[in-house]
Amino acid sequence: MRIVLLGNKAAGAGNGLAAYRYLMRKFNALEHDATRLGAFDFVDVTGDNLVDSLSRLSSLEIGSYDLLVVAGGDGTVTLALDAVADTDAALAIIPAGTGNDGARHFGITDWRRSSDRLLNNLKAGHLNTVKTDLIKATFAADDSRQRWVLSVVTAGVDAAINQRANNYDWPRNRGRYVRAAVREFATLKGYHYELTLDGVKLPPQRLHLVAFANTSYYGGGMHIAPQASAADGQGTLVSVDPVARFTVLRVFPRIFSGTHVNHPAVHMTNATALTIDGPDLPLLYGDGEPLGRAPVTLEVISDALTLVDNWSNN
Repeated sequence: MRIVLLGNKAAGAGNGLAAYRYLMRKFNALEHDATRLGAFDFVDVTGDNLVDSLSRLSSLEIGSYDLLVVAGGDGTVTLALDAVADTDAALAIIPAGTGNDGARHFGITDWRRSSDRLLNNLKAGHLNTVKTDLIKATFAADDSRQRWVLSVVTAGVDAAINQRANNYDWPRNRGRYVRAAVREFATLKGYHYELTLDGVKLPPQRLHLVAFANTSYYGGGMHIAPQASAADGQGTLVSVDPVARFTVLRVFPRIFSGTHVNHPAVHMTNATALTIDGPDLPLLYGDGEPLGRAPVTLEVISDALTLVDNWSNN
């Protein structure tokens, strides 16, 4: 078993560091249990900061390893996907970040519990895995530059909120996103979109929000696309018509329960591919990480990720 550990020690206001130290102790102990595990090759690529860690990760031929363990938040997972997506290596997520929305979709909610389940399975000599879809983002300005996203790509007021929230140090978890949302709603405007859905070009339209979801959560627990599956080969286009600010403030809290989908201004459409363009769109984000500027084509790639099941009692 060949394993790589990537930790983000700055994630989750201390959770990232705690999870990384915990995993290092456990993996170091496993290395000495060769009689049970047989060949065991463990590499820690965690550096002084995330940039250093990703540089170390990129120097590896990740497809020759069996498992990449990522201890961090959604942003850390997104950056790691560029290495592990569409390879033979499996990914284990240890949710130690602020939002942990990708992990939440699969029921991975506690870094210590998910670590213990992973380690127990390794000791038992087996890993249960599931195949998971990913979103592949290809930017027209450089079609050789592709990014992978597990959960949601945002391209509207939600992207502007994400950018603002990333500049806040407080409050923790979804409170940062709510604080940023209140500020953005104060100057709310629509964006002009040119969308192509599964090869069909839609009429130009003005919308408040466009998001393409592979899983159901973003923004620290917001249930943006309750029906999203990550296993059906389709994404969910979530769009919101321009509405009065009062309506936005009234409907916004419902996003945490997923009941916002019942409002007539909210639209859900399943698709395998979406192209986004427009003259005034904000920087696009994927799971909290800046991706690039439109035009961009988003494709759902079936079974692009092998994900370790460290959320069920197996």
